[in-house]
Amino acid sequence: MIKHMNITLTRANFEKMCEPIFERLKKPVIQALKDAKNPKIDKVILVGGSTRIPKVQKLVEDELNGKKDVHDSNIKAAEDAIAGINGDSDDLKSIHDAYTNIVNVVKSPTIDNLQNMRTSIANMSDSNISRHLNDTIESDMIKHVAEKTNKTVKDVTLASKP
Repeated sequence: MIKHMNITLTRANFEKMCEPIFERLKKPVIQALKDAKNPKIDKVILVGGSTRIPKVQKLVEDELNGKKDVHDSNIKAAEDAIAGINGDSDDLKSIHDAYTNIVNVVKSPTIDNLQNMRTSIANMSDSNISRHLNDTIESDMIKHVAEKTNKTVKDVTLASKP
């Protein structure tokens, strides 16, 4: 039989309970910085539900000497689009390529990156996946590039055709 429990959990108690997990989060950040050998970091993009936790954001900010994190809804939309793919596909490389190109558009919103993204989606052998990505992400990416390049949506759409 399922029993319900109703408790109040303060942020302080939550953070204390999760402290071992928060400490483990530091290691990959420190290792990535060490591996990069003096990286120049302009911004940090955190993706995923747990990155919305203030303590996680603060840990990343502290490890990166005050760099603020950026939650990019376009990357989240791309992840959601890919996570929503149904069925089996032997086309994992093309899915990976499409995702990489979507992230590139978000990080550097140029016509060339958008064209690469649209081409990788159009070239997928699984037309259901291609259609799904077109339906869920392409128009948002076109708007994103138009906004960042001060061009019209129509101009960006035409210039980035695969």
